[in-house]
Amino acid sequence: MPLDSFIASIQFIMRQTVLIFLVSFLIGQTAFGQDNNQEQRRPATAARPDIPGTLRFDIGANFFSNVPDPLTINAFRSKGVGIYYLWNFDIAESNFTFSPGLGVGLERYDFSGPNTLLDTDEGAILVPLDSIFGQANFQKSRLVANYVDIPLEVSYNSNKIDPRKSFNVTLGAKVGFLFSSHMKVKYVQNDQTKINKQKEQYSLNRFRYGAYARIGYSWINVYGYAAISELFEPGSAPLDATVTPWQVGLSFDLF
Repeated sequence: MPLDSFIASIQFIMRQTVLIFLVSFLIGQTAFGQDNNQEQRRPATAARPDIPGTLRFDIGANFFSNVPDPLTINAFRSKGVGIYYLWNFDIAESNFTFSPGLGVGLERYDFSGPNTLLDTDEGAILVPLDSIFGQANFQKSRLVANYVDIPLEVSYNSNKIDPRKSFNVTLGAKVGFLFSSHMKVKYVQNDQTKINKQKEQYSLNRFRYGAYARIGYSWINVYGYAAISELFEPGSAPLDATVTPWQVGLSFDLF
């Protein structure tokens, strides 16, 4: 499938996501309203809307492991943001739930050194910024990769009746599909601040998959994610590196 057609398909999926959420809410309201135990499981004191799912917001720091020095990133500036809606299903009468979901993962990787990526027929290559922009005061060189993600997870809640007063442990996995990527360079030249944004694929792997764990109390958790797939297509990464990102951060259940 041509890249343009693939991206157009993913963008169509994203536009339908909101509609899927709304339909799910309506279906869930009907189905869960017929559950005689609903009042016991979701008491009126629980501080959440009466809908059959969870809206989650993740924010964390990205890291690369065992890459050559020119490819190292600044973890403080390399943020990752995830926004996911998950449908929650009880596993029998236990304190465990199974939750499939859908959402987006927005990843930023800020290079520590004054380098940027170029997209070539042989793959992504790393080049010095001054070889493209000339002498300047470089402030930022950032790779942006945005994904549609499908998470699947199993959670344990110590308080099944009211998860808002519960200790939580979660193990999960997710698969993602790249729908956009670009390089952003910010620099000062001749006393003028300039921003260059170049949209390319940069030989990024169109699919990603990995595992994560989350632990916390009530609506706030600490999480860690480790990619299993490589960030770049095998054999096309800059400096022939094997780049597998990982991430740690905070997770918030908004409802």
